Parts: sequence; structure tokens; C-alpha cells
Amino acid sequence: MFFRSIRFKVLVWYMLLLAVTLFSFSIILYGSFSKALINNLDDLLSSRAEGIADSVHTYWHDKDNASDMAPFLDIARDWVEEKRKDPELMKIFARILSVKAERLVSTRSMPFIAPIPKSDLEDVLAGEDSFNSLSGVFADGKKAKFRVYTRPVIEDGMVVYIVQAAGPIELISIASGSL
Repeated sequence: MFFRSIRFKVLVWYMLLLAVTLFSFSIILYGSFSKALINNLDDLLSSRAEGIADSVHTYWHDKDNASDMAPFLDIARDWVEEKRKDPELMKIFARILSVKAERLVSTRSMPFIAPIPKSDLEDVLAGEDSFNSLSGVFADGKKAKFRVYTRPVIEDGMVVYIVQAAGPIELISIASGSL
């Protein structure tokens, strides 16, 4: 009658309590790890976009003819296409958009990413940064999800252009899936 003994019942309750505790802990750990990975990617994207915006802004305002668009596009292209040695930055794509969300300049390997949703564009034009997860397609036709950071560049109280940085979410999915 081992299965009806108090010792067995206490053992079963102990195992159940331990299983629930371990399951709860693993769910919390998984959520924290996933959030940390997304925050890391967000930091990387915002750093890249802000670096481009600050560099273009600083270099552009040192020029004599700040109203001519052709030199601006050359400067922007140089900063967007800047060679990076950090392997984490290799998969970060960048583009500069007009206030109408039309592409002015982008990295050569920039995948097609859905345009900024109208409601988000209105927020960006009001001066707010935004993070979105959007679908996209690489040049070879492979579909992917991207985390996209959108940052308006404001001069004299108006948005002059928009800088976007995007990175694939697949690495986060692979890391989270291997837990």
C-alpha cells in the first residue's frame, strides 16, 4: 500500500510544487532573455540611426550650399554605406527617407521593407521616434521579419528627413528557440 501512504502523498505534492516552481522560473527566464535580446537589437538600431543622422547633420551644416539637394544625397550615401567592422552592425540596414516617406538613400543590400504605416508616419512627423516589427523581402526573394527604428531629423522645429535602421529578427528567434 505504498501508493496510499502519507510518505507517497507528500512526495507527489513535493514533486508537483517543484515542477510548478521550475516551470514558472523557466517561463520568466525565457521572457526576460527574449526581452533583453530585443532591447539589444533596439539599442543597436538606434545607435546606427542616430550616428547616421548626427554625422550627416554635422557634415551637411559645414557646407556652404546647404540648400542644394545633390551634395546632401552624396553625403548621406557616404554615411549610409559606411564600411563597418563590427559583425553585429553588418546585418543592420539603413535608409534615409523624405518627409513623404520616399526613399532618398539606402544601403545597397537594403531589403524591401514595407513602408511606414500612415499612423506611424504622422507620429514621426510630429517628432517621435518609433520601433516596429515589419515584414520584408531580401533581394534573393527570401522573406524575413525586421525590427525597424525610425528617427526624424528635426531642424528649426520641422522634420527635414527621416532616418531608418533595420535589422533581421531571425537571430533573436534562433537564440530564443534554442533555449
